[in-house]
Amino acid sequence: MNTILWIIQGLLSLFFIMPAYGKITGSKKKHVEDGHLKPKSSIIPIRILGFFELSGCFGIIFPWLSGILPILTPMAATGFCL
Repeated sequence: MNTILWIIQGLLSLFFIMPAYGKITGSKKKHVEDGHLKPKSSIIPIRILGFFELSGCFGIIFPWLSGILPILTPMAATGFCL
């Protein structure tokens, strides 16, 4: 059961790490072309969302792995579900 949980946690983390990386590193022009952003809008909300997604990816793995506040792992997973 523990192995299955680790596999699910890893897959969930990998599933969200790519969009988070794209939101953090993507240019404003690319976000406008993709329709995520209006031409005169600020890119800061997109960057903040990417940071939160990346933090959630680490929150799914590291608390349980390190044993420091392991309650944060299910909380991070629940945050992604919401």
